[in-house]
Amino acid sequence: NQEASWNRFPVEALLLYRAPIGLRMGAGAAVHLGNVLEASGATLNDRVEFKNKPGFVLHTEYVRRNFAFDVRYTLMQYEVESGGTGTVDANSFGAGFSIFFGR
Repeated sequence: NQEASWNRFPVEALLLYRAPIGLRMGAGAAVHLGNVLEASGATLNDRVEFKNKPGFVLHTEYVRRNFAFDVRYTLMQYEVESGGTGTVDANSFGAGFSIFFGR
């Protein structure tokens, strides 16, 4: 049996432009803090820590009354700090849905 977990805490700062048709577009910076990959079990017991290096985020959001849909692309590369050597491509695509209460 093997268990693995990859924990990190993303922090982002975005600047958004709001178009009159309910569209918001923007970009900003991102950093993943406490970025650690841990594995334990019969085959592997190891811990790899990654440096806190900044990345870039592209964000588009459509807002309609009390809800919103968004898509984003994050460009980032993790560099190993301890537990190994090398880099990991951390680019990612994401989508989200938000509901606003009290509007």
